[in-house]
Amino acid sequence: MTFTRVSAAWLGFPAQPAAVSVTTGGGHEESLFFEEGNVQEIRPDQPPATVPGSPSLVRFELPPVDGDQTVEIWLPHNCSIRLHRLRADSELQPGPQTGPRWIHYGSSISQASEAETPLGVWSVIAARALGLDLLNLGLAGSAQLDPFAARSIRDEPAALITLKLGINVVNGATFRKRTFGPAVHGFLDTIREGQPEAPIVVIAPIFCPAHEETPGPTLVESATARGSDIPCRPQRWAADTGGDPQNSCVHRRSKVRE
Repeated sequence: MTFTRVSAAWLGFPAQPAAVSVTTGGGHEESLFFEEGNVQEIRPDQPPATVPGSPSLVRFELPPVDGDQTVEIWLPHNCSIRLHRLRADSELQPGPQTGPRWIHYGSSISQASEAETPLGVWSVIAARALGLDLLNLGLAGSAQLDPFAARSIRDEPAALITLKLGINVVNGATFRKRTFGPAVHGFLDTIREGQPEAPIVVIAPIFCPAHEETPGPTLVESATARGSDIPCRPQRWAADTGGDPQNSCVHRRSKVRE
């Protein structure tokens, strides 16, 4: 297995160890940590640069049991991987679905990249406690209502779908008032094409000090994030704002950010 870990050293966030966890039907839990592999350096004014590294051998010694048991391998939640080979000292078969499928889509809060292991991600904790089979589509900084994400959710049968929307849109100021609403409806419409009956819960962003008084986009200065005003263009949307140029901005006051 080769890991590609992300480093944002300029922000004070160096690459964190990659963690692989295993759980068994008998209650065994274990996590291993790795610092080998590639490191992708994210920079504010240059394209990402990748420093190549070596592959890792991930080996778990499981307690002996009589008969078969279900083994779940939890891949890293904070980096990408390339799986070269999977082998065991006994026959492997696809495991059964562990419960109703829950699909969750959101930002870095959903990805929970600061959790120490994949088992520490909040949605994983909730899914295991409730007996749900989780597909976590938490994408740090990238919950931007991309059509491919909606299609991925549409095509994966689910008993429950939750969507945490808005905070990354504020971060990047990627939508205006005119376009955000239709983008959300289009995202939901795409999901409904393949999931006509599954309950869908739309979750608003949580509290964010950097954007309680100022909107996006987010600016980072000296490793500190803050909001910034979006320049208004007078009369840009006069036809649907009553002629008030102040209404042509997405937000005058934003309440949330990740």
